[in-house]
Amino acid sequence: MMSKVKAVVIEDQPIVWDYIRSCLEDTCDIKAFCTSTQEAEFAIKAHMPDLIWLDCYLGEFSDNGQGIKNSGLQIAHWVKNHYPQIKIFLFTASNETVILKQCKNIGIEGIALSGKYISDKEIVKEGIRTVLNGESWLSPAILETIEIEEFNMVTIFEFSVLIALVCGKNTNQIAEELCTTRKRVNNSIYRAQQKLFIDPELSREDFLDLFKEKIKKSFNTSRYYNLTEIHTINSLIQNCLDPVLYKLRDEKLEKKRVRSGN
Repeated sequence: MMSKVKAVVIEDQPIVWDYIRSCLEDTCDIKAFCTSTQEAEFAIKAHMPDLIWLDCYLGEFSDNGQGIKNSGLQIAHWVKNHYPQIKIFLFTASNETVILKQCKNIGIEGIALSGKYISDKEIVKEGIRTVLNGESWLSPAILETIEIEEFNMVTIFEFSVLIALVCGKNTNQIAEELCTTRKRVNNSIYRAQQKLFIDPELSREDFLDLFKEKIKKSFNTSRYYNLTEIHTINSLIQNCLDPVLYKLRDEKLEKKRVRSGN
């Protein structure tokens, strides 16, 4: 019988450890459970594992206090720079598809986004075996739903901003029409790019072209949006509502008193 490979678990929520243990115990000898990058670095150096089970958000805050950082991905980058032979299996509750590109750049072999929804442990165990055999693995649920589900993660406001961009409006116009600020509009564009797994370095023109292609592909099968309805609503706003609002804003419409009939 083959001896089990060594594994280190990096997950800051101990409540998940029993689940992780049950997924790994058939193939791995778990040497340590870590809740931080500091603990993880120490355990990796001490045990030199064959496999690391990794969560990308470890509850560690950025140095400038602006929020939680992707410290799991930072430790993964450190591992691949110093111990490239160690295989990494990323298992996270996050559903941000932009993580896929980051994992690819780092060289992470196994990826399970929205991991907490994978109730069938055999799927995870198969992923572990695949990674240990030297192959890359992406959870089947992602492969099957990414084109549809990624649009489901975009809020109505974010989607409205993108549709307005496609219609040729600039951020100033969008902010004015949605009664908001340019900052919120730009933040919505950035968040939508992340959720739709679109490279933020793309030019605005290329970004919108890719967005339109994703719409075409997703609307063929998606139950979440109806392109005809969106087009109709957008046309109604542009052709009917906007002119009235502009005239009201410029005080070019006469104000009339409404009298009740007797």
